[in-house]
Amino acid sequence: VNIRYSNEAAASLSVDILAYGIGKDLDGLDALEAILGDGLRTYAESQRFTGSAGSHLTVPSLGKLGAATLRLAGTGDGSASQRARAAGVAGRQARILGASSLGLALHDAGVGRDACERALAGNYDFDRFRPEADRTAPLSELVFLGDEPDDAGRVAIRALWQSHARDLVN
Repeated sequence: VNIRYSNEAAASLSVDILAYGIGKDLDGLDALEAILGDGLRTYAESQRFTGSAGSHLTVPSLGKLGAATLRLAGTGDGSASQRARAAGVAGRQARILGASSLGLALHDAGVGRDACERALAGNYDFDRFRPEADRTAPLSELVFLGDEPDDAGRVAIRALWQSHARDLVN
């Protein structure tokens, strides 16, 4: 997995899926509504998406974003642990949907180690004994919006070895 960090605007990030952090009570949705249109809040509310930690909602970008698909990722109160949980859910959903690249816009000054590890752990799937037709490829690129943490290289290596250890256990 190629892990990179970017400070470009979330709307222009070219990835298969953009997971965009939304706080409880749909805090943070206004910026997306300015790009996608006023109906986004109404749609999210009709789907009972509240922004609570771990919740998610898929929204087509309709060509208005660099990403093909937008995932509203519930970050709850915005704490580091709830942003990490949102990253894990986004990683899992990316694997289920067969995405090759995932962008995470979780709205914090620096992406924490836990969010990176959770995204990669969520993307893990033990599929060695599944038929080839039932397998989905893991992410080839993971892009975090925000500043690169000091231990970014260590995080990537640790996540890789966690995946290997999980393979051994299974």
